[in-house]
Amino acid sequence: MGTESIVNTCIVKGMEISSLDGNQFIELSEVFSQKSIPVTKDNIPHQEDVNRWPHLKEVKLPSIQAEVGLLIGANVPKAMEPLQVVSSVDDGPYAVRTILGWTVNGPLRGGSNIMETNKRTEVTANRISVAKLEELWQLQFKQDFPDAGQNEDIEMSKDDHQFMNMVSQSSKLMDGQYSVCLPIRNKSLCMPNNRSVAEQRVLNLRKRFSRDVKFHTEYVAFMEDILKKGYAVKLNSAECEPTEGRTWYLPHHGVRHPVKQKLRVVFDCGASFQGTSLNQQLLQGPDLTSSLVGVLMRFRQETVAVMADVEAMFHQIRVSHEDTDFFRFLWWPDGNYEQELLEHKISIFDPLGFLAPVILPAKIILQELCRQKYSWDEDLPDNVVESWKRWISGLQQLENFGVDRCVKTKQFGAPVFAQLHHFADASEDAYGTASYLLLHNATGEAQSTLMMAKARVAPLRSPTIPRMELTAATVAVKMDKLLKKEIELELHDSIFWTDSTAVLKYLNSESTRFKTFVANRISTILEHSQISQWRYVNTTLNPADHVSRGQTVEAFLKYESWLSGPGFLLCTQDQWPKNPDPGMLDLDDPEVKRVAQAHVIQAQEPKDATDQLMTHYSSWTKLNVRLPGF
Repeated sequence: MGTESIVNTCIVKGMEISSLDGNQFIELSEVFSQKSIPVTKDNIPHQEDVNRWPHLKEVKLPSIQAEVGLLIGANVPKAMEPLQVVSSVDDGPYAVRTILGWTVNGPLRGGSNIMETNKRTEVTANRISVAKLEELWQLQFKQDFPDAGQNEDIEMSKDDHQFMNMVSQSSKLMDGQYSVCLPIRNKSLCMPNNRSVAEQRVLNLRKRFSRDVKFHTEYVAFMEDILKKGYAVKLNSAECEPTEGRTWYLPHHGVRHPVKQKLRVVFDCGASFQGTSLNQQLLQGPDLTSSLVGVLMRFRQETVAVMADVEAMFHQIRVSHEDTDFFRFLWWPDGNYEQELLEHKISIFDPLGFLAPVILPAKIILQELCRQKYSWDEDLPDNVVESWKRWISGLQQLENFGVDRCVKTKQFGAPVFAQLHHFADASEDAYGTASYLLLHNATGEAQSTLMMAKARVAPLRSPTIPRMELTAATVAVKMDKLLKKEIELELHDSIFWTDSTAVLKYLNSESTRFKTFVANRISTILEHSQISQWRYVNTTLNPADHVSRGQTVEAFLKYESWLSGPGFLLCTQDQWPKNPDPGMLDLDDPEVKRVAQAHVIQAQEPKDATDQLMTHYSSWTKLNVRLPGF
């Protein structure tokens, strides 16, 4: 939304279409060609679909075995005009007979006796390019397979410090609202007059208003609202004269959220004119936003939580009077809307990974499609389609799945001991972690709860299982660092659990030289943890095993210890799983760096006595003195 795209197409004129019986004809004014249409023959209704609905018994559909090659829109009203309508019954489909034949609309492939329950499953199919999806995978892998020596903590730059100083020095509290000067990079800033750009954009907006009444109405309502609340003010004729070099006009356009359907007017500070824009002339400043993970961690920490929201947050900070001319915009009190085609999406918001085992199978399917380089409009193999349908249908069972907001029960009281336990595991397809917070109260009662989990698919060029296990262990120490930063409790030394004896051997092999991949991860692990913090857990007790392999929704809901962790966490330490003797690392382990040794041996032929004398003495005189009789 809010962006323009260019599509290459051809215009076909003079095309005629007919009904299947050939008795009715319609002439199409203009037809635009496209390489592909996002509709397949599976979208064509069949008679057996209609027969499931008794109220549609008079509707007869022809048998069609063909691909979809033409889409007819509302600009051909003759094709859409209803000649007969069969209304919906019990929220079922309805049918319309047109000059071209019957059309059926609604939940056709459901059942008329299906019991409706109070469910809300959002299904979304975001049409992003395969390249973009691969870019997302690469970004994820870069987090877990970073370059050696990469520092995750980002310090503020010189510009960031300048930004903070300017904001702190210019901030004022006036009439209950803060006012601040713009963080302009150059104090001698001289901006060109870009009014012509704003005028052109507002003319384009006017054209849309003329053909879109709803868009126009909502746009006007938005503008009237910001004027009424004082977020913007109308200039009089005397104030309209621009100050040379210190005036900038903001083009604006409307965007509509694809789900909320609420119109929002966006003022484009990034619009460029003569090689510059307002955004380019302002310091960006550091990212001071609290991480979502941190907010959720603190939200779960105590029994009572308070939530608040700032209405129109970005409008609550006023700009100092001397900088307001940089935010001019053109507007008139008049002004129409373009119907949007909404795609259904699968939208799962799970920042803490509570559903990680359930989501992993979908990630694996998507990665496999990327591996085989399928395009979004290409028909998928039947086995993939069936797997995807099973996964989608299973999501509805999550309706009753819930997580306690607070990490401790109301009767538990104040904790006197807190400790993080991180479980790591990997398989051929994925790797992951599950982190639990263990609490003890003054009476000795113990509780543990899942704080965060991660499930990530393996790279397309899958590493060996030991490398995957080691990567999962690396993610575990990163999770520990993150959670310690966000949880506001006094935490004891964390415990890390793995079912990989190879990982334990690598960590205990202090004198072994490993290949770069393994060496870098061992270095990261030991930088943030001690060898004594690492323990062995059997695969059957490792909750991360489900994160790395994935689960069906049915199996996930039966796994009662997922949210609370394995039962041994509530026992005393002497009842925890015992660490096996790690033993010696195999000499033929492929991750051990081979060291070649070379010995230089020099062989010399024996010399006779004369040669030795000639070599030993540097002059003929000395030699003659030593050997007078020679």
